[in-house]
Amino acid sequence: MKRSVSALSVSLFAITLGTSAHASTKVTESYQLKNRGFSASFSSNNGCASPAMTVYFSETVGDVNGVPLTDPPNTLVLLNYVDCNGHSFQLMGSTFQQQFTIANDLSSATLSAVVPVSTDEFSPVQVSTTVTLSLTFTATGPITTFNNQKEHSNAGGVKVKFSATAEGRLAQATGTATVDLPFAGGDDLPLIFAPSIEGSINRNTTGSLTVTKTKN
Repeated sequence: MKRSVSALSVSLFAITLGTSAHASTKVTESYQLKNRGFSASFSSNNGCASPAMTVYFSETVGDVNGVPLTDPPNTLVLLNYVDCNGHSFQLMGSTFQQQFTIANDLSSATLSAVVPVSTDEFSPVQVSTTVTLSLTFTATGPITTFNNQKEHSNAGGVKVKFSATAEGRLAQATGTATVDLPFAGGDDLPLIFAPSIEGSINRNTTGSLTVTKTKN
C-alpha cells in the first residue's frame, strides 16, 4: 500500500519540481486520485525448479483540474526462473487485460490474467512468452490506516502539497501460475508450489496533489 502512495508522490514531484516557472502569473494544477490494488511474492521449489515471482495489480481513478482521468487497471509480473538443469531467466511484463475483484472490506481479492513477459534487451538469452495467472488473495490481518502529507517548495517558484490516506491488510495468495518456456516443448511449467511468502490488499481512500507555479 505504501508503494502506491510513494510511487504517485515521487513521480509527480519529479515532474513538477524539475520544471522552472517562466510566466509572471500563478498557475495551479490540482490532482484528485484514488488507487486500489494488491500484490504477492512467491518463492518455492519442486525439487528442481525454484521460481521466484512477484505479482502487482493496480487501478487508479481520479481527475486533473476537474477533468476525469482513468488509468486502465494494470497487472505487472516479475519472474526469476532457475532450475537444476541450468536454465536461468529473468522475465518481466504487464497487461491491461485482466479480470479482478476486490472486497470492500479488503478481506479478499481475485485475479485472472495472461501476462506477456520477456527478458530485457541485454539478456544473453532472449525469451518472450506469457505467464497465466489465477490467484485468490485472503486477508490475514486487520485493516491498517496510513496518512501521508508532504509540502515542498523549490527556488524556481514551484510549491507542491501532497496528501493521501491509505489503508490495507496483509494477505496471502494462493492459486496457479504457469509459464511456457522454450525448453519445455510446449508444456506449461508451474510457478507456484506453496502460498505466497508475503502479500497485501490496499487502497488509497483519498489522494490529492496541488502544484502551484509562480514567477515574479
